[in-house]
Amino acid sequence: MSSSSNSPNEPSENPFEFSVGSDPEVANRGGSGVDPAEDEQLQMPPVERSYWTGVGVLGMTCLSACLVPFLGRAPYAIVPFSVLLVLFGWCSSLLFVSLPLSMMRLWLHRRNIARAIQEQTYPGGQRFDFWYLVYSLLLSSLSFFGGGILFFGICTGLFLFSETAYVPLGEVIFIPILIFDGIISLLATFFLLRLGIPRYR
Repeated sequence: MSSSSNSPNEPSENPFEFSVGSDPEVANRGGSGVDPAEDEQLQMPPVERSYWTGVGVLGMTCLSACLVPFLGRAPYAIVPFSVLLVLFGWCSSLLFVSLPLSMMRLWLHRRNIARAIQEQTYPGGQRFDFWYLVYSLLLSSLSFFGGGILFFGICTGLFLFSETAYVPLGEVIFIPILIFDGIISLLATFFLLRLGIPRYR
């Protein structure tokens, strides 16, 4: 009789009562205290297919620039389009530099997002689609132009200094200076590229 009755200190067990601890998934969600919408923001955004499609199309455009010299030897029917061919070849040669820089920018941006997710400072909402590729190409081209301006500026300064100071720059001195100038310009290009990547701090 005493075994069947419940003591006042012991709560009665209801077999139809739902317990949070009976479902491990519910228990984990309740114990973590993370909102599902917040959890989606803390995930690494995927690189969408449109991004890789744009990379493939622009890569084929870069390779097709090799046909421009052969088209220049074609019959006179395409001579009026020579200006367009020159612009196409110039843009394609620029893509040879800006497209790899855009891929590097993608890697650096995703690394910053991974670090921000660990620190829980990533606000979310970033998409790596075709328009992100276009934006990266513009920033990469500007970074490349900035490094190029620095390169030609240093070279111009060296030539002006050699003419005003009457110190001729021989090949033994000029070639190492030119290599050092190229390294500085390349570092400046990478610095400008990293400057345009969000840090999420």
